[in-house]
Amino acid sequence: MKRKIISCFVALLMVVGLITASSYASAETWEQYLQNRWDECETKFSSLDKTTGLNKWGGGSVQPAEGDGTTDNPYKVYTADEFRYAMENKKSLILMKDIDLGRQPWAPITVSGFLLILLQEQKK
Repeated sequence: MKRKIISCFVALLMVVGLITASSYASAETWEQYLQNRWDECETKFSSLDKTTGLNKWGGGSVQPAEGDGTTDNPYKVYTADEFRYAMENKKSLILMKDIDLGRQPWAPITVSGFLLILLQEQKK
């Protein structure tokens, strides 16, 4: 146990040393640093497949067919429309699969007073 702690401490010191050394070696400004990181991300992610294979959300709201929204019998949510309905009506839900909002704006849902919403992800 003592060896693990010492090994972790030594590894942490090495990482801190590398970070400190690299920050002194760099002559770029904060703006240049941010721009370079942004460019790296754009390059890295531009080649990724941007399709999810999921149905896109149209911005609507539909009552889920399964469950009644209570904590004992939460809605089983399969689509973004069902998710929106459960959240608007402050009901409990289990997210049964991934959903895609399709870059639609998500309007905030206001809550007054105490509210407990059970939100679960279906285990795979």
